[in-house]
Amino acid sequence: MRLITACFLLFLTSFNVLASQCENAVLNTIVDENTVVKTLKGSRIYMGSDVQDQQDNVVIKIKRGNNTLYNSGTLNETQSYVISYRFPAVGVYTAELDATSYGFRETGYDREAVSLDTNCTRQINVLPLTKPQVIDSTHADLSNEHLNDHDLTGGFTVHDEGKDLVELTLFVNAIKKQSCHLTPQGTTYVCRYTISKRNLEIDKKYTFSIFAKDRFGNTTQGSFKVTVREKNTPPTVSFDVDGTSGSTADGDTHFAALGSTVSINIAGTDGDESVLNGLSDILVDVGQGLKSVREYFNSLPSYNAACNIKKNSATCKIQYRLNAHSHIRVQAIDKKSDTSDIHSVYAKAVTPAVPNIRRLDSDVSPFVGDSITLEATLDSIENLEAFYLCQFSTGNVDVDAGCSNPIKRCSLSDTVCRHEVEYSSLTGIPYNTITSQVFTVYAKKNAVNGKGKLIQVTYRNFYGIHFVLPQPNQGGNQHKYYVGDEISIGVSLSALGISSTALTSLKLYEGGPTTGREVTGLQVPGMLNLGDVIALPHPSQQPKEITVKWLTTSQYIGQDKTFTLVATDNNGRTASTSLTGVHIEDPIPETPKIGGVSITPNSESIGQYHVKIYGLSDTKQLRYEVTIAGTRVLSKSIDDFTGIEEQFVVDTRVADHNKELLVEVTAVNTSSSGQSATRTLVSLPERIINHEMAPHSPVFEGPPTQAGGPYKIKWKANADGVTSRYKLKYWPGLPHDQANVLPIELNLSSDLSTEFTVTNLAFGRYTYQVTACNSQDNCVDGQQVTLEHIAPIFSSAEIPGCTAAVIEAIDEARADNEVPNSQAYTFTLKALGVGFSPSTSYLYVRIRKTGQSFRVGATATANSVNATVSERVCRGYLNGGLALTITNAVEHNEQELKSHIVIDRTGSEYRPDLTGREYSVSDNLYLYSGSKKGLRAHKFNPEYGLTFAWESQFESTLPSEVIAKPLVESQGTTDYIYVGSLNHRFYKVTHDQMQPIPNNRVLTDWVLNTRGPILAQANIDEHRNLYVGSMDESLYSVNAQSGNIQWQYVFPGSGGLVSQPTVSGSGRIYVTTKDGELNIIDDRLIDAQALKWEYIDALSILFADEIAIWEHSQWHPDQSHVELAGLARAVYVLLQRAPSKKELSFLAFLLAEGHPYNEIINALINANPALANANDVAFISTFFNYL
Repeated sequence: MRLITACFLLFLTSFNVLASQCENAVLNTIVDENTVVKTLKGSRIYMGSDVQDQQDNVVIKIKRGNNTLYNSGTLNETQSYVISYRFPAVGVYTAELDATSYGFRETGYDREAVSLDTNCTRQINVLPLTKPQVIDSTHADLSNEHLNDHDLTGGFTVHDEGKDLVELTLFVNAIKKQSCHLTPQGTTYVCRYTISKRNLEIDKKYTFSIFAKDRFGNTTQGSFKVTVREKNTPPTVSFDVDGTSGSTADGDTHFAALGSTVSINIAGTDGDESVLNGLSDILVDVGQGLKSVREYFNSLPSYNAACNIKKNSATCKIQYRLNAHSHIRVQAIDKKSDTSDIHSVYAKAVTPAVPNIRRLDSDVSPFVGDSITLEATLDSIENLEAFYLCQFSTGNVDVDAGCSNPIKRCSLSDTVCRHEVEYSSLTGIPYNTITSQVFTVYAKKNAVNGKGKLIQVTYRNFYGIHFVLPQPNQGGNQHKYYVGDEISIGVSLSALGISSTALTSLKLYEGGPTTGREVTGLQVPGMLNLGDVIALPHPSQQPKEITVKWLTTSQYIGQDKTFTLVATDNNGRTASTSLTGVHIEDPIPETPKIGGVSITPNSESIGQYHVKIYGLSDTKQLRYEVTIAGTRVLSKSIDDFTGIEEQFVVDTRVADHNKELLVEVTAVNTSSSGQSATRTLVSLPERIINHEMAPHSPVFEGPPTQAGGPYKIKWKANADGVTSRYKLKYWPGLPHDQANVLPIELNLSSDLSTEFTVTNLAFGRYTYQVTACNSQDNCVDGQQVTLEHIAPIFSSAEIPGCTAAVIEAIDEARADNEVPNSQAYTFTLKALGVGFSPSTSYLYVRIRKTGQSFRVGATATANSVNATVSERVCRGYLNGGLALTITNAVEHNEQELKSHIVIDRTGSEYRPDLTGREYSVSDNLYLYSGSKKGLRAHKFNPEYGLTFAWESQFESTLPSEVIAKPLVESQGTTDYIYVGSLNHRFYKVTHDQMQPIPNNRVLTDWVLNTRGPILAQANIDEHRNLYVGSMDESLYSVNAQSGNIQWQYVFPGSGGLVSQPTVSGSGRIYVTTKDGELNIIDDRLIDAQALKWEYIDALSILFADEIAIWEHSQWHPDQSHVELAGLARAVYVLLQRAPSKKELSFLAFLLAEGHPYNEIINALINANPALANANDVAFISTFFNYL
């Protein structure tokens, strides 16, 4: 019964496959293409994980409509359920899968038979074989243009019926720019690429091309070209007509003479870059409309000579004859026919004035003293700008030139001008001569030359005094007389006018009566006594004849003199005559006189001297000569000398400094007879002071801090123009040790050499100082740097390629005759350490087992050595080890320093690694370096190397890592170490190795707080000032004994101090900051800018603005404020006075800004000399007395 039931259940347990096992996606393929058709998603039908012994009976058919084109027959599980079929024609097909699957499922009691029917149908679209095709593009052909004021986008539309593109690429100028999406929109694909307007090149042709390929390898291409054109802007134009500028309004008016030629000066500009947009032409209109400027020239050469039209600029000059009023207009046009604004000038043609002049009263010549009336007329007053009358005493007059002092300025609005001429107003008319006067009228119109007319008026005169001068007795109208000769002049006297009745004076002048001096001793008949007069005859009577005489004297000696005889009547009228070309000589000249010579330095120009020769007389020729140290530098001779002194300047050179300056003066007097008299005077010697400018303080260039062999020390060449030589000296120790030793000056290769190679290397610290001197040996000490000559010290060594396995392989190869026994093998020995020299370090190897020792060739740097060693050395390395020795030419007590290390296959013996931190070696042969904890010391033995001595952690509750190089000062057996830490603090540590109590051998003397890590080594100058640089951007000057801050110099924005501040013998401090700047400060800068803690009241004023802001925003204390009360008590005790509010605010401000409390207390101590300068006993006594 159970069997029947089971069978019944077996046949009842069957089900249909879930649709999820069927591949339902539509399949697209190409006609006549071998196509793989898959109807199941998986490889076979899945009945469930618990079905066993599954068997499938599968039939796959290809149909078109109801017609079956393919039947696979029954397939089983050992066959593939995927078929391959070539579709014969375009259309819609279906693939059908009919399957029945059988299996068993365990029920726990029995096996249950199960079955599964699977029916899948998949649509297949068979398409014709198509090729992609470009059907559209953003630009149609090869001659497109695009303006550069917006982006350029090029694109294509590709049609592909098969929708099976595998590549769609856009190119610009054959360069791939875009791979486009392969997802079609229907049957089309779109591909675009945009070029930003910023990247477009003007007048460049861009070729856009598309390439498309389908999965069958069918391709299509398309392209178009676009030329980028610049967006055109209109040109501009300017011009002027003989300086009258044109404008876009009606234009200014330019006046020019009718028929004259005016210059039209044109300038055009176009800011466009493209030649296609450049200037094309200049258009000009002079009354016949705008025409090309070329039409205003008769020939092409004349046009080319006057005009130059380029792409961006144009100039043109037109010569235009102005025959009438003209409205001149100018316009620029470019190649795109865009035009500028029209500029214009109104040119007005002006005709010259036509003046006339006549006398109104009479045509008869007037008498002397008469007045006359002149009348001037004009044809027109249009454009009139000048109209006046002139008077001339000569007939040679250019009437068209006008005059500078008119006698009458006429109205510009009237064509008639009248003027009465008073005789007394005329100039240049003697009373005793008949004279003619010329009167002119002058008129000028705008922009044309003036025109004039003249009338001549002759004044009649019947009166006068006449003179008869002596005849010349030398050639060329010259009169020569000796002292004592008589000069006679005849005078014919008659009245000078109607009211002229008497001659009141007759005087002789040397020169003229106005500027000359009156000559004494003139003999005038009838006027021998004061007040005598001579009656003048009436015009109707005969003139009175007299002769005046004068005897020449020595005071009138001279050449080419003029003497004037002046007669004056009772009305003050005068008549005169002049005797010219008079030579008066003394046959025996006077001996010249020289008062002295002064030489005075010019206080405003160094090296320049004022020379004054004074007290000269009877001198016709002056000669002087200037010598410096016997060499003539200036010589001059002055002929026809007439003065009483002479001054000149002597410029000396720097090379003349401290030499003697002398001036020799010679004065010569001569007579007409050829005799001469001479006097010579030599000045007192003047010592020349002409100091050359002091040189700049020289600076070293990248000096090393330690050297383990020969090295070069360099300095920068001064660019001061005066440095003539450098000096380099050195001394053992730090900068301040110079006072205790005799510095040694080194011999440089030349005066201006800027480097020196140090080869004499004695162990220890040495300070170098470079000095610059000028040609006068005025020297300025420059930078001082301290270098350490260090011993070579191994830290480790190995032969990494030398192993037992390598040697074993070599031995086996030789035993098997794979390599000859003569085959040599080498290995590289590598060592690390400090103090190695590329040029003088020698490496020695001793094989410990055999004792063999030899030198090997090595290549060294400052911290490493590489050497090629033989197989024998490698075998020694593996068998007993090697002893290495290295030297570097540094000596101690005339013995070359060496370093030893033993190495073998297990490594090298321990040596401290000094390559990570800088160190210093004291005179007591202790090596000090920073460590994670603080300060570490090793004892250095020149023979055996380093031995660890001690390590000190500065503060147990505060990290004290030190990376700065310690500064060490040795006094006897005691070392004083100055070093800064990353914890912002700076320490002075005393190491006294002779202290009997071990705990007292290393003590911290004092601690200085800064506000930043300390990375740089400190320094001490020759005055024992300690300089500490911190990353808080400050340099501190510290009292090395007490640790008190003397001043603080801030370098804001520098990032902090990263290397040791160095000093100089001239008081300068050289500070290198993180920003790479080398800052040089001196006493002036320190006085002006450093914070000096001893001047607390002054500092409170200096920070007044910052304190005011801080008080307002952050701090409002009262009398109970804890910090305020503490600071007040400190001021009371330490300064013995009540603090001011400013001082309290300043100290509280410092506390709030992060300055430690003990630093502020130190500042108060520094402000009281009784405490700051006291020793310990006096300090304690004074302090308790204050309390």
